[in-house]
Amino acid sequence: MALGFVETPEAVASVSDPTEGGWDMFAPNPPSTDALVLATATTADGDRIDALYGDRVARDRPPSDARAYPTARWRKLLTLLADDPDPDRVDPLLAHFCERAAGFADDEDGPIRSVTLSAVDVDVYRGETRVDELGTRSCSGS
Repeated sequence: MALGFVETPEAVASVSDPTEGGWDMFAPNPPSTDALVLATATTADGDRIDALYGDRVARDRPPSDARAYPTARWRKLLTLLADDPDPDRVDPLLAHFCERAAGFADDEDGPIRSVTLSAVDVDVYRGETRVDELGTRSCSGS
C-alpha cells in the first residue's frame, strides 16, 4: 500500500455494535450447574484409570478437572451423550474405552475389567454433586 501497488481499503467505521452483544451467559440467569463426563476403567487389581488420559483416578478427585476432554470433539460427543444417553451410541463408545484403557494399563495392574461412563453435575451455588451412570461395560480379558 505504501508503494502504491495495492489500494488502501476503506476505513471501517465499527467492527460490531455493542448493543447487539449478549451477556446471558453471565446475567441475569447464569448457569447454576457445571457438568463433566468421566470415563473410568477398573483394572483386575481394582485400580481405577481415566480412560481418556490414562491417569490414575484418585478417590477424592474433583469433578471439574480443567483437562476434562482431550479435544473439542470429545467434549461435544460426551456432553451430547450426557444429555441423551442412547444405548446405541453409549455401548460402542464403552467398547472403545475398553481398548483405549487397555493401552494405558500397566502389566502390574492386570487387564481392564470394566469401563463406566458417568455424567457429573455440580451445583455451583451449593457445591452439591450428582453422578449419573450412563453405562458400564465388562471388558474382555477379565
